[in-house]
Order: sequence, then structure tokens, then C-alpha cells
Amino acid sequence: MKRAVGIAAVALLIFDVAWPLTYRALPAGGNVLFVAITIANMMIPFAAAFVIARQASIRSAVVASSALGALDATIGWAISRSIAPELQEEPLTLWAVLTTIPLVVLTYAAVGTVAALIGRRLRKPREAPAR
Repeated sequence: MKRAVGIAAVALLIFDVAWPLTYRALPAGGNVLFVAITIANMMIPFAAAFVIARQASIRSAVVASSALGALDATIGWAISRSIAPELQEEPLTLWAVLTTIPLVVLTYAAVGTVAALIGRRLRKPREAPAR
């Protein structure tokens, strides 16, 4: 479980460096590029929760996914904002921070819940102990 969370955390931080550079390089992409980037970003916590739920509890997978959301909404946000501040539509205010962080964590929890349920459903049944 720790390995999956660690890999996902590194992937998120790399993604938070890559997306503003990509978006800046391809400004004509507009909303289509934004949607593609968002979907790609959500695949990281989805994959982590999916893998974790196959090995541990659904709750562990959702908590891990939520923690990834907290990482992305704080450190990841700071990274991407520092790379391309011109891509932010509104100035950073206390209200924006106080609403964005919980919403991102809740979004990651929702994605993690769906992934965990799918991962649990698709895991191989455990073999009965030998007698």
C-alpha cells in the first residue's frame, strides 16, 4: 500500500510540473486540452485506490486517495501556480484556498471510492487454506 501511495504521490507532483508547461505550450487546445488534462490527473488517484483496494480495505484505498487530493491541492497547486501563474483565472484569495482544498480532497475521495469498489470487485478470490 505504501508503495502505491508513494508512486502516485510522485506521479502527481510530476504531473503538476508537466500540465502547466503543456497548457502553456498548446494554448490553442483550450477546453479540450483542459478536459484531457483533468481526466489524466484523475487517473492517478483512481489507479492508486484501485491497486490498494485489491490488497487492503476499501477504506484504506479511499483514505489514500484523499491524502493524494490533499497533496495535490496544496503542494501540487503551489508548484503549478509558480510555474504558470498566468494560467490561473482568478487571483489567489483566502476564500479560494479554503474552498478549493476541501473540494479537491472530496473529489479525490469520490474518485477513490469508485476505483476501490471496482478494484475490490475485480480482485481474485482468496484460496481456501490447505488441510
